[in-house]
Amino acid sequence: MGKRLGAVMDGVQSTTENVTEIRSNGITVNQADSSGLTGHISATQSGIFRNPASINSAVEITANENAVMAGPVTIASTGTLTVNGTLVIV
Repeated sequence: MGKRLGAVMDGVQSTTENVTEIRSNGITVNQADSSGLTGHISATQSGIFRNPASINSAVEITANENAVMAGPVTIASTGTLTVNGTLVIV
């Protein structure tokens, strides 16, 4: 078993050497591995990914990355979006 950060019910925990889970109220809401976020696996909102409607900080999609967002999306005066790879907004 890997290291645990936070409580078992709430927080971030490494469940295996290569997988990290984010938990809230004892439910795993996100899971990630070395390839990135691998799923939103909430029992109550299974399959729903959410992203902010406004970008308020510097965000870069590098040349070797692909990204997808749900729109519409605005870029606030405090945000920047640099796309050198591929960004698809649906």
